[in-house]
Amino acid sequence: MIELQALRNTYILFILLILFSINSCAPFISPPGPPISDEQIQILLSHLKEQQSAVNSFYWSGEMTLNRWPWKEHLFIFVVAKRVPLQIRIEISHSTGQALYHILIKGSNCQVISFKDRAIYEGRLDNVQLIRSIFSGPVPDINTVWSVMRGYPVFENIKNLIPVSKRQIRIIKTSGKGILMHFAGTISMPKGYKIKGDRTEICFNNIRCQNGICISKSIELRDSENGNRLRITINNPAFNKEIPEDIFRITIPPDFQLKTRNKPGK
Repeated sequence: MIELQALRNTYILFILLILFSINSCAPFISPPGPPISDEQIQILLSHLKEQQSAVNSFYWSGEMTLNRWPWKEHLFIFVVAKRVPLQIRIEISHSTGQALYHILIKGSNCQVISFKDRAIYEGRLDNVQLIRSIFSGPVPDINTVWSVMRGYPVFENIKNLIPVSKRQIRIIKTSGKGILMHFAGTISMPKGYKIKGDRTEICFNNIRCQNGICISKSIELRDSENGNRLRITINNPAFNKEIPEDIFRITIPPDFQLKTRNKPGK
């Protein structure tokens, strides 16, 4: 009987651990009270726009953790990016230092070198399905990739902002798509954001501001359909430095095979 009770307790603890790991974003609790006012929305919008224009380029190294139940991977990541023209280079390596992926994004086009597959994948960002695997969920659009790697949410083509609660607003884009945004802290100085789209939830935790630039050094993406999670930790970021154009060229090993090539717009 004691053994059965111990087994039950172990099972309950196991379930609680799973639930805790799935819902590991920082809590975003909206206190009681009326929704934020139009004036407050304009303050928040102004803050977001200031941060959007505050960074033209950046680079950093860090760690990323991929959680795909029951597997968990700890990887190293290096990112360098600039806004105009929009280019992002991402290098992902194993914890042993072995290269896994080199990703080059230019506008809506993407090139991935997979050292695991000894293959090259090219096409539009939304068609290169390997990106789905790397980002542990739906293929992100370019603004989402920039936001995550920049460590701060960037919104473009905003049509309207609708107050939902004291610390929640719904962002309506010109495409008609709605995004629910929670924020922690004050209107003028948010300490965190949780962005919820169709099935992807992105958390920007513990935001800090220095020299006019705000950044979250702990970002998490979660796929609400399968529970997969990607957590990124940013170390030693540098902003608005001159970045040589050669950085955004990838040397393709001669013995690697082109596995997919999607024509632009397909």
